[in-house]
Amino acid sequence: NRGQTEAMVTVGQMLASGRGVHAADLTEAAVWFSKAAEHGDPAGMYALAECHLFGKGVAKDPRRAVELLTAASALNNPRAMNLLGDVYRKGVPGAIEPNFSESVKLFSRSQELGFLDAQGNLGVLYIYGQGVPKDESKAFALFQDGAEKGNALCMFFYAMCFEGGVGVERDRKAARSWYVRAAQGGNRTAIEWCKKNNIPLASHP
Repeated sequence: NRGQTEAMVTVGQMLASGRGVHAADLTEAAVWFSKAAEHGDPAGMYALAECHLFGKGVAKDPRRAVELLTAASALNNPRAMNLLGDVYRKGVPGAIEPNFSESVKLFSRSQELGFLDAQGNLGVLYIYGQGVPKDESKAFALFQDGAEKGNALCMFFYAMCFEGGVGVERDRKAARSWYVRAAQGGNRTAIEWCKKNNIPLASHP
């Protein structure tokens, strides 16, 4: 209430997740994110952008989300760069056209700031040749580096490479090992893979 933006963002996050309150309140969370954004806080801009992008507590408005993410990216927020890069990679039907070149720039900038999710997403662009020359070996190297640094998203992509023989020879044992590590790190898709294959997350290959 005294204008400390970091506290505003934290209050919003607690309201959104239901921590310290009787029930989650996405609408009130968005109010606090908006206050932080109005004060020029890039983390607040990023959080509010997520709300508008997915319609959490506010009306779904991908164009407004892009505006907020662009502003936060200009203030060197790596999470904003990564999410904006993902928006440009996929596009939003009827609102935003895909722009792979912009995705490459944003993921690269975010990676340079040490955000490893962006490194994983950059690797995906190399796999499909989106905005960059197709290079599965380069993608594999990016995933490997991020996985060995403990990033769950990179671990998941690294496992996929071993499973499908992308940039490396197929190795089901290595794939299983990295899927489990990714799941233990909180990657939801990896968790689903483990459930589908009846692999307890506490197990070690």
